Amino acid sequence: MTRVQKPQVLLVLTLGLAPYRWDFFSRLALALQGRWKVVILQRSPQVARYGWPQNKPPKHLQLITVSRAKTLKQKQDTNTTLRRGFWQTPPTVRQIYEIIRWRPEMVYSSEASLFCWPALMYSVLTGVPLVLETDMGPVTSKRLSVLKRWNQWLFRKRAALILARTTDAAHYGDKTVFAPHAVHAERFTPRKGKERLGRKKPIFLFVGIPSNTKGLDLFARAAARAETKVLFECRLVGADRLGSHKIGEIFRQAGFQGPLTIKRFLFGPSLLSEYQKAAAFVFPSRFDTYGVSVHEAACCGLPLLVSRHAGASQNLVVEGKNGHVIDPENTEQFAARLVELAQNALLCKRMGSESRKLGLLYSVEKQAEKVSRRILGLTGKGSGHSLG
Repeated sequence: MTRVQKPQVLLVLTLGLAPYRWDFFSRLALALQGRWKVVILQRSPQVARYGWPQNKPPKHLQLITVSRAKTLKQKQDTNTTLRRGFWQTPPTVRQIYEIIRWRPEMVYSSEASLFCWPALMYSVLTGVPLVLETDMGPVTSKRLSVLKRWNQWLFRKRAALILARTTDAAHYGDKTVFAPHAVHAERFTPRKGKERLGRKKPIFLFVGIPSNTKGLDLFARAAARAETKVLFECRLVGADRLGSHKIGEIFRQAGFQGPLTIKRFLFGPSLLSEYQKAAAFVFPSRFDTYGVSVHEAACCGLPLLVSRHAGASQNLVVEGKNGHVIDPENTEQFAARLVELAQNALLCKRMGSESRKLGLLYSVEKQAEKVSRRILGLTGKGSGHSLG
């Protein structure tokens, strides 16, 4: 009688399981072919309102929430560029208990945060491989505090495998795999037909948390200037009740008098509908390590205007082909790009087709397959093992 080999445990630590992370780890568990069981320890409670039909989780995937506390504190009214302080996301007793209970053969840190330190320590003490996911590279890291830069260095030094989410982060030798954040490209799809081309007022869409770092005031200034030459609508998704009022004030104070629609967080088909109504997607961040909504917009076939300060601009914008990388503080240039797209529906359609191609290139299925091959290729123990 053949004995069935028990799968090894890959223990993942993440602050919160956003929809794209859930899709990625589900695909990763399938791609690992039953040789690894993926156990996810998330600090924040799982968001239940994703809105997509949820398939039964793969057999070798388990999710455990180790705290009821919220982890993200958004800075609405300051110019501070980073959304979280180093000390705001400490480990929990339950988290440490679960690490000891599972005794994983590999640990996966979704970021170099204080919450993920137990994974780093477990790797050091036991010699098991550490996989690090990061969108911080030499250029981006310069904007971090000394403490955060030191912390990033420690994780990178120990990691046996680094999953670089931006081209900037893909500078750490042979142990680095370029694997950008990915979304489900078959869920986020372009609208069929010609409805978008037939709109009298094109829609410029923003999706995200309306914190100061997202640069909505910069968007408002550019929109007010562009409005003198062409009519269009600004549509913003991701605000709470208080945020909606503040955003409205920001746009009116900037002088924008055109149609302005502000919506709360949306998920699933409701969010997809917003992408499909838009003529172009705008992401004017002062600082953003990535910006997953840019990939959602690309998969939905939208031209992209993405801040040079957002990591996604490195991977998802080919200048002049599927959109533009903008300096959001250069109001004149920003406004000119808005005018260009608002006046040329055929250009939007051509750029949108290119965005869709790029979005498919980084689909979650392809990324999970790529990462699984490298994880299966890890041999031996410790940070000095060879890579397949």
